[in-house]
Amino acid sequence: MQIINENRDIVLSFILLNYNNVDYTIPCIDSIRKIVTVPHEIIVVDNASTDDSIDKLSQIEGIKFVKNTSNRGFTGGNNDGARVAEGRYIVILNNDTLLKDPNINRLPDILAKHGKYDVVGGRIIGMDGTAQQGGGYEPRAIDLFLQFTVSIYKYVNFPWLKKFDQSGNDIKEVDWASGCFFAMRLDTYIEMGGFDENIFIYIDEVELHKRVRKKGGKVYVYPDIVINHYGQISWGANHYIGLKHNYHSATYFIGKHYSQIHKFLFIFSVKIVNLLYLPILLILRLLTFGRLSNINMKVRFCLALLTA
Repeated sequence: MQIINENRDIVLSFILLNYNNVDYTIPCIDSIRKIVTVPHEIIVVDNASTDDSIDKLSQIEGIKFVKNTSNRGFTGGNNDGARVAEGRYIVILNNDTLLKDPNINRLPDILAKHGKYDVVGGRIIGMDGTAQQGGGYEPRAIDLFLQFTVSIYKYVNFPWLKKFDQSGNDIKEVDWASGCFFAMRLDTYIEMGGFDENIFIYIDEVELHKRVRKKGGKVYVYPDIVINHYGQISWGANHYIGLKHNYHSATYFIGKHYSQIHKFLFIFSVKIVNLLYLPILLILRLLTFGRLSNINMKVRFCLALLTA
């Protein structure tokens, strides 16, 4: 990855990724223009949308518009945006967000006080006012195994799992900040090679920030920088595509950062457990005459993982 230009008059480079959801992207652009007062640029990367996204986005003046000819995923799309960025700092921002909090303008001063490899995230709030995950701790192989076996069928609060407490107003150090929003130095992002494009989407920020931490960097969540986020718009009603991508990302992450033995055991265990679940779920579906939507959904989850 190479920087095309570097204009130090621009402080923040916002990168928005669009794929068939321009009606979210345009309000996001408008919110940036309304709230952000520090010198900035807005880069919109379209991942080969098939709706009217390109026509609508092409009419917006004052943005950098990257039009990809194929869907390069969350990782490739954001890396494409970084290649044309000119700011001192890069801001990865989901296109289904709205900036309403002027504290976003504190980002340059905050980042300037941090080290070269440090990452800054914020508090993510849903449009209904509920808290969303702004960051967390690195998942172990066992955590990911539970995510794709026990947890997708019934939420279980495992007491030994380390959880990120998002309450309170203290700045907190975490292992990763949400890919919905985080900021870091552009030159550091370029040096790190950006997101690993072997991952299409999901766990991408966990993987990048693990490499950052290996370089001695730290990841912080600033609760007074608030991002409003819709969430879950990538796949519409088809959550099973997202589940498959999430599983493939977890498999790759384990193989890269643990070992190939861990990867094999993870795949084998997830397949076996879901293979055992399937006949139970099918019997329950038969006994309920397919009338319970939660049983039908779990059957589809199970089949999605077995065919992933």
